[in-house]
Amino acid sequence: MEKVYSNFFCVSAMVLWALGFPAKDVLLLTFDPIFVYALGLLLASLIALIIWIAYEGYIDLKSFPTFKCLLYGGFGFGAGGCIFIYAQSLSNAVTVAIAAAFMPIFGTMLEIFFDNRVLKMQYIIGLIISIIGGIVMTFGFEDNSYYALGLLCSLPGVFLFAWGSREITKNLPNYSEIAQGSISIIGAALFVCVPYIIINYDFTYIPILKAMTFEQIFHVIIFAAFGISISQVLWIIGVSKLGIAMASIHMNSAPFYVMVFVFILGGSWVWIQFFALTLVVLGVFLTQFERLEI
Repeated sequence: MEKVYSNFFCVSAMVLWALGFPAKDVLLLTFDPIFVYALGLLLASLIALIIWIAYEGYIDLKSFPTFKCLLYGGFGFGAGGCIFIYAQSLSNAVTVAIAAAFMPIFGTMLEIFFDNRVLKMQYIIGLIISIIGGIVMTFGFEDNSYYALGLLCSLPGVFLFAWGSREITKNLPNYSEIAQGSISIIGAALFVCVPYIIINYDFTYIPILKAMTFEQIFHVIIFAAFGISISQVLWIIGVSKLGIAMASIHMNSAPFYVMVFVFILGGSWVWIQFFALTLVVLGVFLTQFERLEI
């Protein structure tokens, strides 16, 4: 039954992460990508702190893991997120989605090198099927062309996200999973927001903030609360229980959830993405076949 709950956390994380995409798309029509990401991380870190305090009652600032927060959260999720945005500016969103399909490979490599993971045949088959499902998932988008430069730039971001997810769960054993998730968000926010404020020392972002409409503020809240904060905490819980290799396979299902939210908002339903989701689910089952306990 524990495996079922663990996968539920990963699925929930992907659903909420996907919810942030339509909101982010609206914001990117008007604002600079780094501004959107920095603002989202700033609000997400505040939400994460509230969740952390609500869960544990207090935070001992004297023992706060500042170095690990900046290292794993900053480089893993802060730098990784910036790379994704830069890669998307060079190509398109589909290119980044294709790159994300490689995350299970990076996750598996990390466990092989650092955790002495032994690969079994059904895991390899499940991994291949899930990657195929992740790539097929992108065929449902109207523009499924991609550019080599954007893809190559995306891959370091995918690796950093996988690496940060593993390290934050492995190297903070004295912290709860909710605390680990919150620390990763705070680290990402510090990594992105502090340099952004320093670079924009003339406070050019203040007039932009004042001019934001109620609708834009609403989309920022959706992006920060669900697309970053809550989804990240749930993701870290899933990684801590399944390991980065198995948890990352769920990443390939994210485009389907994006399509569902777009469909709810008036977009079209794409059956090929539904078929691709079945491949991802099959891959998840096969990778956990021997250890699946209900």
